[in-house]
Amino acid sequence: MPAPMPSGVDAIRAFLDQHGPDTVRSMLTSGGLPPQFNSVAYRWLAEKEQEVEECDRYDRAAGFVIAERAAIAAEHQATEVDLAATTAEKANMRATIALVLAVSSIVISIAIPILLAH
Repeated sequence: MPAPMPSGVDAIRAFLDQHGPDTVRSMLTSGGLPPQFNSVAYRWLAEKEQEVEECDRYDRAAGFVIAERAAIAAEHQATEVDLAATTAEKANMRATIALVLAVSSIVISIAIPILLAH
């Protein structure tokens, strides 16, 4: 048994909301709505399509904002990685210098007694 048909624009819109855009589109093409509902149904469908488009635009804009924030975060991380690499290079240089000094000390401490013995 088909749903009872409402009267009044607000009641018609409530009926359309209850059935959803796909069902309303189907009812319009199959003649399942009374002809006096058609203008309200077409306006209602246009509003629903506009709402979907606005949501899509909002979702795309939100996606762009998220992507932009992710790019900024990646740039910050890259900067931190560069700083860590520079710090590591300095530490390696200091370690190399310390190693050269230690080897030099060992060579000198061995060479002095040998040279003094002759």
